[in-house]
Amino acid sequence: MKNILVPTDFSIASRNAATYAVSLAQSFGSKVILINVVTPPIIIDDSILASVIVTQAEILDANRKLMEQEIEALSKQYTGISGFIEEGFTLDIIPKWVVEKQADLVVMGMKGKGKSSSVFGSTTTALIQRCSFPIFVIPEMAIFHPIHSMTFASDFDATIESDRYTPLIEISQKFDAMINILHVQKKQSDLKSN
Repeated sequence: MKNILVPTDFSIASRNAATYAVSLAQSFGSKVILINVVTPPIIIDDSILASVIVTQAEILDANRKLMEQEIEALSKQYTGISGFIEEGFTLDIIPKWVVEKQADLVVMGMKGKGKSSSVFGSTTTALIQRCSFPIFVIPEMAIFHPIHSMTFASDFDATIESDRYTPLIEISQKFDAMINILHVQKKQSDLKSN
């Protein structure tokens, strides 16, 4: 595993996921790439354009400072960390960065600033549903320990290429961990082997 991508909104859950990713990266000698996505403003009236641009510039500047602080804090534990700020929509930017940075794994926290009512947080849930790359979801208060057991959520889609499971297998082998497979279905039916 060479590259671990960690989306961050600088929340407690994101910081914890980044700390977890750094601990995991140490085990593999991986690079950790932090990405913060700043949503562009929606302009409704041209008369407020100037104030929105200043505000967006201030948000970008503030997030750059937060990213520097995040890297500085995490670098006390591990040195292979870089961080980036990008404007756009999270559900577009994260998949793009997975490809561009050749990320083997995305590590995200449960619950961000929005504290959504879903189990994982709205951004994490949307990425899980929409994307095919591996995502490690880290609970807000989880502390990294050598991994003994992982749960893999599967829809038993036989068309998925086996190389998508490589990070899961690498982690399992590194820590001699058990992989539990979880499948949730809406209707009761018997599982059949192919």
